[in-house]
Amino acid sequence: MSDALKKRLMGECTRENHVGPFAKGHHRMCMGCHIDHIDEFSECVGFVEGPVDFNSLRPGEPGYDPEKRGAKVDVRWLPSGLRYAYPPELLEPVVD
Repeated sequence: MSDALKKRLMGECTRENHVGPFAKGHHRMCMGCHIDHIDEFSECVGFVEGPVDFNSLRPGEPGYDPEKRGAKVDVRWLPSGLRYAYPPELLEPVVD
């Protein structure tokens, strides 16, 4: 995960100071940043798989609706293999 994405996912928060908003009844559960997401994937490499597809069918199958492809892109994180959707403007190419 790039440092730029980590910074964007932190928003106005820092590791030492979370500015919220906070989950109701949980003064330590910050909803203003994605610190847990960063901690889980910070050392992973992400690969863009393509636009998010909210269809339950595959392209070409009867009933497939191309309008159900989202504006976000799917990113597969390795080595975990987990996939999350992100707005493309949050991402940047990283080349070794």
